[in-house]
Amino acid sequence: MLGRIPKAARAGLTIIELVIASGIIAVLLLASAAAMGENVESSEASKRLVRGAVFLESVQEDMASLTTDELLAMNGQRVFSSDSWNDAKFRVEITCFYSSVQLLQLELRLVDQTTSGAVATVHTLKAVL
Repeated sequence: MLGRIPKAARAGLTIIELVIASGIIAVLLLASAAAMGENVESSEASKRLVRGAVFLESVQEDMASLTTDELLAMNGQRVFSSDSWNDAKFRVEITCFYSSVQLLQLELRLVDQTTSGAVATVHTLKAVL
C-alpha cells in the first residue's frame, strides 16, 4: 500500500504536535499573566492618585476658612499628608500673593514625595474686602 505512513511514524508526529501545542499554550498563559500584572500596577497607581487628590481637596477646604492675613502667612509653607514628612506620600506647596489691588491668588501644588514630581495644581482667587 503506497501513501500510508507506518504506525510508528504516525505516533511520533502526534507527540511533536502535542509538544508544539503545549508550547503555544504556555506562551499564551504567560502573556495573560503579564497583562494581569500590569492591570494590578495600574490599579495601584490610580488608587494612589485618588488619595493625593483627596488630600489636596482637604487642604483647599482648610484654606478657604482662613483670613487674608493667615493666607499670606502661609505663603511658602508645605503641608504633608502625614504627621511625619518622612512618612508622607504627598505634600502640598502653598503660594499666596496679591494678583491685583483687592484680589488674593492662592496656588496649591500637589507633589508626589516619592518622585518629587508635581501631580496637580489648583489656583484660587479670593476677594479682599
